[in-house]
Amino acid sequence: MGKDRSIGAFDLVGAAAIAAFLGRSAWKVRDLHRQGFLPAVRLGKNGPLMARSSTLLRWIEEDEKKACAGTAP
Repeated sequence: MGKDRSIGAFDLVGAAAIAAFLGRSAWKVRDLHRQGFLPAVRLGKNGPLMARSSTLLRWIEEDEKKACAGTAP
């Protein structure tokens, strides 16, 4: 089954919604996106930031794996 690429597939719309999901401030979410770290997209030049919660969860899991690599339990 293919990925749903429709706009409706983005369940987090706006920096505030993404921030609430991540437990961060909207300012930090916009800053992370501007720096290219956050897996989110903007619809148009001035449109809202949009993200999929499933993508953000995978992003966090990958970051955790990198942080824990080479450490003993």
